Amino acid sequence: MIVSYNFLKELIIGKLPPPEKVAESLTMKSFEVEEVIKKDGDYIFNIDVLPNRAPDCLSHIGVAREVCAIFGLKLKRGFEKVELPKPKIKNNFVVEVLDKNKCKKYCYALIENIKVGESPKWLRQRIESLGMNSINNVVDALNYVMVKIGQPLHAFDADKLFSNKIIVRNSKKGDKIITLDNKEIILPEDVLLICDEKDILAIAGIKGGKKAEVDKSTKRIVIESANFDFISIHRASKKINLHTDASLRFKNNVPDEFAEFGIKEAIKIILELAGGENSDVKVLNYIKKKKSKEIKVSKTYIDTRIGESLPKNKIISILKSLEFFVKTKKDYFVVRPPYFRKDIEIKEDVVEEIARIYGFENIKPSSPTVKVRTILEDEKEKLKNKLCEFFVKNGFYQTRLYSFIGEKEVEKFGLNKNDLVELENPMSENIKYLRNSLLWNLYNFYKENNNPASYLERKLKSIKIFEIDKVYFLDKGKFVEKDNFAGIFYVKDFGVEKMSRVFSRFLFDMFFDFFKINRNDLSFEKIKNNFLEGCDVYIKGKKVGLVGLLKGECFCFEFDFASFVNLNYEKVEPVLSKYPIATRDICVVAPKDELSFNIEKEIFNCDKLIEDIFVKDVYYSENGEVKHVTFTLILRDRNKTLEDKELDLVQEKIEKYLLEKAYKIKK
Repeated sequence: MIVSYNFLKELIIGKLPPPEKVAESLTMKSFEVEEVIKKDGDYIFNIDVLPNRAPDCLSHIGVAREVCAIFGLKLKRGFEKVELPKPKIKNNFVVEVLDKNKCKKYCYALIENIKVGESPKWLRQRIESLGMNSINNVVDALNYVMVKIGQPLHAFDADKLFSNKIIVRNSKKGDKIITLDNKEIILPEDVLLICDEKDILAIAGIKGGKKAEVDKSTKRIVIESANFDFISIHRASKKINLHTDASLRFKNNVPDEFAEFGIKEAIKIILELAGGENSDVKVLNYIKKKKSKEIKVSKTYIDTRIGESLPKNKIISILKSLEFFVKTKKDYFVVRPPYFRKDIEIKEDVVEEIARIYGFENIKPSSPTVKVRTILEDEKEKLKNKLCEFFVKNGFYQTRLYSFIGEKEVEKFGLNKNDLVELENPMSENIKYLRNSLLWNLYNFYKENNNPASYLERKLKSIKIFEIDKVYFLDKGKFVEKDNFAGIFYVKDFGVEKMSRVFSRFLFDMFFDFFKINRNDLSFEKIKNNFLEGCDVYIKGKKVGLVGLLKGECFCFEFDFASFVNLNYEKVEPVLSKYPIATRDICVVAPKDELSFNIEKEIFNCDKLIEDIFVKDVYYSENGEVKHVTFTLILRDRNKTLEDKELDLVQEKIEKYLLEKAYKIKK
């Protein structure tokens, strides 16, 4: 925000320190002053007002309040008690507000017999020094009030309106407006508008229209000073890609009290500059006033958080300088923030206010006193770290993605909205829900990187990513939060069949080597939906996750982390054998829908000499009814070297067993 040093002096009782001192103190105690420029006998501050202070400090009055608190000065409070001349004309205009949630307060007044012309030199200089163009004495007066108090206003030429009725409504399909800068805007639906009974006059809280522009021929004006819902202004401004000084203030939640202060100040200045007679100010107020919040905070709490014991009188003095109401009790303070400080909600906020005005540089540094205790290693965190190491050793990269999904993901993956946790005030449609699975954003990450540009630029040959983090969902209306781990597996030069075999081998390494799961406790159940073709995974009959081909493009997995934390398998360290392994291949003919892992389990349990088994190849018949699965068997006797005769006997035993199970053996 641009602030004038001379303007600040006019708003403060007492002598203001030099500009450099003011800038330095504001930076240390309130907001950063990015630069100070000397301009036409004035000093212009470029101040970075943070969002929490934007409601009250996007104005000279707001900055002046801070300066007064810092330097022990007093603010001129005339803007809150403006005395207007007795009304000489009747305010015969009627305002109808159709959306009272978006337009919470609407103040308006009529001024007649004005003379619109050039602004006096002092006003032109003030307006132009703050980065605005001088238009005429009426418009400049409204802009002056906005930068002074922080309340945007607008004036309509009353003689250009269709009738004496103003309607505040939402836009409809096909609505459009020519703005004051002669640009046509086709309006999307649900944007708040100020209209007469025929045309659109302004985009509420954002920009005025050409229809009722105040110019040199204007004799009668209707002044508007309103309070609009900050979320609706923010969304409308983004929808039409139009950002103005007015929308900047409204989307930061201007205090509704400013509306009445602003219109009275504006009427007073316009009467001085353009003459005329004023009506009374009519106020339509739809705001349900909340009781002022009182915060209890003890002196001990303040001293502990600041790190220094401040005198009680000093604490009270600081809070009162910030216009807080303070009541002293036996061992604590009852603090009530002023109406314009919407950022003060908890006792930590009160402590921060005291500390910053006192000056962080005045707090003596001291070493913290803490109790040292032994931190026990958490089993969950220990397993997470080991799991991360396992994935990384297998060529995966860890990701940390957003916890939100939007309407696109809901539509893309066919999600049930009743199971999703919806945010109360989402910033956009892309972050409307909490994710109920890690896969949705992992898949988006895969798609962003799986394109020709990525391969050429980064020479990616594969995309193997994983994430261990929380998911959120509703179970019978109850909020559930839990840890999952999930991943995406894709190799550019592999076909689906080869990629499937390599991916399956990785999964079995994770199940059998990392988690030490008994092969007989593991089972799969086929699933197929609009985004996944794969299997639900069960351990001892309990579902723990899923694996499969995602969107026909890449393989994926997602598991419930807690199900693996509670596994009680004995962790047996492998014993090295001095005798070599032997391998044999066996090809089994099975129905196309038969899971290869089911056949694998049958073979593995046939003989104790089988140390490991994996799928080597899969071939489907021409009619697609059966598949030929070739398994590689790893055999070993830990007491001797196996001979061919022994291996033949084991293979015969397996083949006989499989034939009894109605499988066919391909020689």
